[in-house]
This record gives sequence, structure tokens and C-alpha cells, in this order.
Amino acid sequence: MANWMIKGANLLRPIYEEMRKELVSKHFIHADETPLEVLNEPGKEPCAKSYMWVYKTWQFEGNPIVLYDYEVGRSGEFAKKFLGGFSGYLHCDGWTGYDKVENAKRCGCWAHLRRYFLNALDVQEDKTDYSTIAVQGFLMIEKVFLLEKTPGKKSEYTLDEIAEIRKEKSAQAVQEFFEFCEKKQGRNLPKSLTGRAISYALNQRVTLETFLKNPKIELTNNSEERAIKPFVIGRKNWLFCNTPDGADSSAIIYSVIETAKVNNLNQYDYLEYAFEMTRQGNDITDYLPYSKNVPQNLKMEATKDEEKHA
Repeated sequence: MANWMIKGANLLRPIYEEMRKELVSKHFIHADETPLEVLNEPGKEPCAKSYMWVYKTWQFEGNPIVLYDYEVGRSGEFAKKFLGGFSGYLHCDGWTGYDKVENAKRCGCWAHLRRYFLNALDVQEDKTDYSTIAVQGFLMIEKVFLLEKTPGKKSEYTLDEIAEIRKEKSAQAVQEFFEFCEKKQGRNLPKSLTGRAISYALNQRVTLETFLKNPKIELTNNSEERAIKPFVIGRKNWLFCNTPDGADSSAIIYSVIETAKVNNLNQYDYLEYAFEMTRQGNDITDYLPYSKNVPQNLKMEATKDEEKHA
């Protein structure tokens, strides 16, 4: 069965490569990575970590794509190689390896930042003590989020309205937050949760402020974390890959299926269609998951949110 999956992935590889070309032509890319054990990786112990990297387009940019890339390590060189030719905004966490991606403007994740302060808040003996650095910092971060949200529902602001909010309100809120962090730096032990939260904020200040430059930049990298979740859930069941070929095949299959999902296609029906089109030797651009030539009967009902942004 594993060999069948590898052979099937090889048939899907041309689709994968075309999607990668489309991905790097975009202006916004989300990125993340997660550990993976490959038992028979040459030159490595069975329990050694390899990595599955995941790249995703901006949620409302045309031709949505989710791509997985198996690599033997976590060096930023892997991201640099995979994203060769990309020039735009790269949304990721604070790991410095992504600095190696040429022509990319790093965008920080405010959800990661908020998590640091929330962790510090959670260990407080008195959760209602609003005088602590952890609580004050957390509330200032929440203010940045709330400026772009309609209370009780998802943001309904247009890009022009978001640009105005960021110019008139968010920039000031962000400045006040970082001034607060600078004043509080050194008040707590560096390795304490609060000390780490302050250090993370100040170390990532440049990337965290990038969202102020373009209303299309999201405040968080949450959409990427949702994209990596199917692989993480699967890994809890099958635990590891046996060979590099198997890991590489997983990357291809996950990429095609997840890209079909974000394009509102029935994944099983699309795979059947893609295999048949490949067998017939049709032009690959006609049956990419986001191609306009994909039959309508393969499509699933769009959500209201997707229809709104279509």
C-alpha cells in the first residue's frame, strides 16, 4: 500500500511543481514547519528530527495554494531554496531562519506574541490583578486586535477602512505597546515567562510592525497554523515515515488534497479527475485545483465568508 501511495504521488508531482511556480509568484506567503521522524533517513538516527515545511498563499489572493515540503532539517536554506523567485511579504513566526529567504519582507505574528503574555498571565496567583506587566501587556495587544474587529463577529472592514484604522489608531497603539515593553524590560528575570514575553516583543519589533505598511497583511499567522494542522493530526496516528521517498510522497499528496480543499473541491473526486487527466496526457494547467476548467460537479458549496470575498 505504501508503494502504491508513492507511485500515486509521482503521478501528482507535475501538479505539485506547477503549484509551486504559482506560489512563488504571489505577493503574500505564510510559512511554518513541524518535526517529522523518518526512520531510514541516510546518515541520521531513526529518532532524529526531519521537518515538514508548509507554505500557504494569502487567504483572499487568487488561486489559493497550500504546499508541503519535506526536508531533512530546519535550516533556513530549505525555505530559501523552496521560495526561490519569491518577492513579497513572508508571514511566519520569530525564527531567524526565514531571514535567509531573499527578497522577502518578514511579517511577525501577533498571535504568537499574545501567547507569550497569556502564558505569563496564566501562572499568576491572582488572575484579577491587572497591575502586573503580563496583564497590562496582554490587554495592550488585545487592543491592537480589537481595533480591526466588529464586536461579536469577524471583521467586516474593507481594505481601505483597515488601512485608515491602522494609520489613525493601530500605529499609535503599537507604539504605546513597545514603549511599555522598553520601560518594563529588566523588571523580571530574563528566563521568567514575563521576561521572555518582553524580550520576544522587543526582538521581533521590526517584523511585528510590518502589518502597518500594508492593509492586506494579516495580524496573525493563524491561517498557516490551520494549514499545518491536518498533517500534525495525521502524524499522531501514523507517527513517522519509513523512508525519504515516503515523506516526500506525503508532502505531494497532502499538498494536492489541501489545495483542493481550499479551492472548495471534493478531494476524492478531484484526485480521481486529476489521475484521469494525467493518464490522458492533457495540459496540466487545465486541471490544477484552482483552474477555471475544473468541472463544476467537483466543487463543494462555498461558505458565506468565501462568497463575500470572491
